[in-house]
Amino acid sequence: MCIRDRQYIKTKIQDEYSVVVTDTNGCIGYDTVSLKVSPMPAVNIANQEICIGDSAVTFDVGAVYKTYQWNNNALDTNKTLTTDSPGEHTVVFMDTNGCVGNDTAILSVHPLPTPDLGKNDTICADSTVTFDAGNYAKYIWSPGGNTSQTILADTSGYYTVEVTDTNTCKQKDTVQLLVIESPKLDILKDETKCPNADHTFDIKPFDNGNGPYTYLWKSGSTGSTYTTSDTATVWVIVTDKYGCSGIDAGSVIDNADLEVIITPSPSVDLCFGDSAELVPNFKASNGYSFKWKWPSNDSTTAEKITVKESGTYNLCLL
Repeated sequence: MCIRDRQYIKTKIQDEYSVVVTDTNGCIGYDTVSLKVSPMPAVNIANQEICIGDSAVTFDVGAVYKTYQWNNNALDTNKTLTTDSPGEHTVVFMDTNGCVGNDTAILSVHPLPTPDLGKNDTICADSTVTFDAGNYAKYIWSPGGNTSQTILADTSGYYTVEVTDTNTCKQKDTVQLLVIESPKLDILKDETKCPNADHTFDIKPFDNGNGPYTYLWKSGSTGSTYTTSDTATVWVIVTDKYGCSGIDAGSVIDNADLEVIITPSPSVDLCFGDSAELVPNFKASNGYSFKWKWPSNDSTTAEKITVKESGTYNLCLL
């Protein structure tokens, strides 16, 4: 290609260029120059992702150049940049030919998942509770190794789930479950009483350490005792402070023909200075009255007596 009458030309094509010049005196001169076109330096740094709390990542230009500068910071002049700051990170680099290139990589820092098993829970024996970790990509529970979103629990202890979200970020949550043994009652008995007398059932002696308690009797009454003059089967539901319930039952029948048994019976052997307690098989709470008499002609209407003297002790049950 021949270009006339120009002092200079512009080009980006690698080649040898010659020029012939003529001055005002008609003298001619010439020169030749070679243009070498070097390729622009180029890299492709991959974007990266981490989770909050992960170790910092390293971006690497990869190729070797003369100079580097990251994020327009004169202090960051290495081939690599180690960072945990989210966002774009740009590097400008220059090769030995003075050609300048650049590339930008993005660091995404993902928040951690937030599984929530709720507050610590308390249930009664023979019940279950469902713990739900929320909607995530993966789950692993301990104890047990279950890999589902929810589990059913019926045993006291700590339950931990580790979840993994779609960004592969992981987080754990733990909840405590307390399983309360339901009240096991064996207080009320089958009792006898005199006809037309009252009998009082008393559930108050029951205490498994989980009080205070509430009571609901068959009749609908809510006290710790229940008094009846009828012959009947009676039950009571006892509920503890955790809401766990148990049931106890007893009955009462009329008996006009009483067989009295005194314990110890029929005789007691004591050493001098010792004493013995005589206890009949009937109770004042069942509507019975007592009249004791012994050798010194003393007497009492107590339900049971303590004796130290030799002799015969008589009890009349009314």
